[in-house]
Amino acid sequence: MNLQTTPLNETKCPNCGNLDSGAFCSICGNSLTVKRISIALLLSSIVDFFYNIEGKYTRTCKLLFTQPTTFIKNYIGGNRDDYYIPFKYFFLNLSINFFVYTYFKIGTFSVENADDEFDAIVQLKSEVMFDHIMDNYGNFISLLVIPVYVFMATKLFPRSAFNAAEKATAITFMLAQLFFIEIILNLVTAAYHPFHSVFKVLVFITEITMIFWLNYKFFNETIVNSIWKTIVIILSIFASIYVVLFALMQILTLVYHE
Repeated sequence: MNLQTTPLNETKCPNCGNLDSGAFCSICGNSLTVKRISIALLLSSIVDFFYNIEGKYTRTCKLLFTQPTTFIKNYIGGNRDDYYIPFKYFFLNLSINFFVYTYFKIGTFSVENADDEFDAIVQLKSEVMFDHIMDNYGNFISLLVIPVYVFMATKLFPRSAFNAAEKATAITFMLAQLFFIEIILNLVTAAYHPFHSVFKVLVFITEITMIFWLNYKFFNETIVNSIWKTIVIILSIFASIYVVLFALMQILTLVYHE
């Protein structure tokens, strides 16, 4: 006489579709109990979002201020769970900085942008569009810094143990921190307009300092080598940005047939 076992109550996993029994799926580990979306669940997700902002974001930001190269080396070495991933931290700070810049219309505080009516009338359409792009999306050009830096670092530090992705991680974290500093400077500019005259100078000095610090501490170079390699990297970045902006201007000129 063949005994037939009674099958257990099986539930389809809402995540992977596997038929399973018990509390959790044996394939993906997802809960087999589907929770209805409720107000309490929505509130808990909001609390969890701000907790992550307060936790991971704050820790990442603090360590990039106090011990940047040590933090980056530890992150590359595997200590990552309690911190923001570099590109997420980069784009979050970029987005906040972009919002502050456009909301408070920081670009209008510059004396250079205060053209008289005659200049505004004779300005070419391509120049108007170029100014519009730079005013609204200029910060996104900073993305170009990452591949240029990685390329130059590969050439200038051939004996480095870090691969291209790890070099990209280092510069991305530093650029993200630069955007955090820009957020503060933009807020100061919004409160005190004359501060805009020194804004770009401070950002430029900060960017040079960050690249020098990476050369000196991250790649363990001497001070002298770090200085001249910083100059080479900065010049390469400026040359690349100039080429991109020049090409953009030429494209706009062709589009408007000027």
